[in-house]
Amino acid sequence: MKPPQRTAGRAAPGPATVRSSQRRASIVALSVGLVAWTACSADDVVGRVEPDGDTDDSSCSRDAVDGPAVAGRLARLPASGTLAAEGSICPVGDRDWYEVDMPEGQGLLAVDLAVRGPLSPLQPTYAVESCDAACVATSSGTASGSCCESRAEPAADQAGEAVRGAHCLGAGEYFVVVRDRGDDHEDSRTPRGIYDLRVELGADPDALTEPNDGPEAATAPTATGPRAWQAVGHVACTGDQDWYVIDVPEGSVVDVTLTMGISALQPQFRFVDETGAVLGVETSSRGDEEATSLHGQYWLGSAGTCFVVVEDDDGQDSDASQAYDLSIR
Repeated sequence: MKPPQRTAGRAAPGPATVRSSQRRASIVALSVGLVAWTACSADDVVGRVEPDGDTDDSSCSRDAVDGPAVAGRLARLPASGTLAAEGSICPVGDRDWYEVDMPEGQGLLAVDLAVRGPLSPLQPTYAVESCDAACVATSSGTASGSCCESRAEPAADQAGEAVRGAHCLGAGEYFVVVRDRGDDHEDSRTPRGIYDLRVELGADPDALTEPNDGPEAATAPTATGPRAWQAVGHVACTGDQDWYVIDVPEGSVVDVTLTMGISALQPQFRFVDETGAVLGVETSSRGDEEATSLHGQYWLGSAGTCFVVVEDDDGQDSDASQAYDLSIR
């Protein structure tokens, strides 16, 4: 019997081969569909232009407010009068500058900065800068060695997707500079990567006694008796300290009482002698949960000048809306 002859050319596919080819075609079509769906997801459309001119791809261009000479102007919200802007930090190292004019009679600048969406790679922060005219003409927010002077920053312990702070400043022109804390991340997502900046200007509630943030600038509390004094004030901004000076005779016992309603800070006072030695500290660690009532007594063997310093316990918190009452006897 002759062996079967081989037929030249490709053999006709059997049923199993046809099914295998169909599966491969289906897999390819599904993969193409998934790629197309992924490229068109709502949060990652390549090339979408953000409000400040950035795009949301990895090659996003720097926006037009990257230095004091081209700083943006904040818009005033009609309902509240708050100054506002929105933008994005992209590419890495981007800094957005916004001009703020502090008028005469106002000295309190409050900043609220937040990224809209969760899980942002950014740790947003800001600085309040002041620059003279020559500096504005030559400086860039992205260049090292900027000639502008940093006047204020948010509390160092703030991290995450939102930061806020209140700062005591004099009248003049300032710039709020928004950036990533480490200048090493970007967020080009839309709308989740957009930041919202809010700035409010207000009067310093202690304008008549400020600045009294050191022994040389200490103010005398109001005398209410031969050896009794009283003062009312506010810890109105980050790092605010109110120094009060009194002269006491030899062998005196000084009684100090500080009261304050529930506030955004942890009130504290220090009793300091004329050499700068701290003779006592009283702190309310729950001032943001309950009313504060602090009391201390201090004996002085010799006559001299003493100071009572009212402040937040770590200098990071403030509350311009809540006054304290200080009594010294």
